[in-house]
Amino acid sequence: MSEGVSAAGPVLSRARWWVVAVVALVVVAVGLTLALAGSRGAGREGGAVAAPTPSATPTRAVAGATALADDPSGAGSVDDTAPSADPPAEGAPADGAAVPTVTVPIDAVAELAEAVTARLSAVDAVDGEAVQPGEVGGPALRVKVELVNGSAAPLDLRGAVVNLYHGPQQTPATTLTEPGGSPLPHGLEAGATATGAFVFAVPADARDDLRVELDVRAVGPVVLFAGDAQR
Repeated sequence: MSEGVSAAGPVLSRARWWVVAVVALVVVAVGLTLALAGSRGAGREGGAVAAPTPSATPTRAVAGATALADDPSGAGSVDDTAPSADPPAEGAPADGAAVPTVTVPIDAVAELAEAVTARLSAVDAVDGEAVQPGEVGGPALRVKVELVNGSAAPLDLRGAVVNLYHGPQQTPATTLTEPGGSPLPHGLEAGATATGAFVFAVPADARDDLRVELDVRAVGPVVLFAGDAQR
């Protein structure tokens, strides 16, 4: 009998430990449940949960004026701190300003700048040839432009333009390549002379009132050589 009692002792001890462990887990679970219930109740007692505050709507910045949303009058205001446009370079005409134009006789020598002159060395009647796409052959004038650079500095001719207008309405003449057309060079050294030949389609009966326009761009005003090409 004593052997049976001693053998059951360890079994009962292990059973007690299991009971203690299970009771502890139940107590912890009940404690967590009560804590969660308390927090939820506090949230309900405080009223409805506040909705998240929306972020401010982004607005685009408008140069020179404030946004209308910031101006109670709704009229906006000018930003005096906005940078102004860059001023024109010294000596250059302001935007929208007319380029100076000088009209001289068709056979005159025009002075573009000090020691820089231009003239029409020849105005010849030719039969225009259609060479490039869009050209139409027929009666034409070949105008030779001569530039003399008597200054001490080279002259930039890359932007030089020659046009011709004819008749009472000063109709722009279309350009041709041949015969004998040749552009002005890109530059003119000090003390040198340059010549260019320009062919324009001009009816034979519209040559008594011409305007040959020379715009060197880099120096001087625009020059209009005006007169009768047939004299």
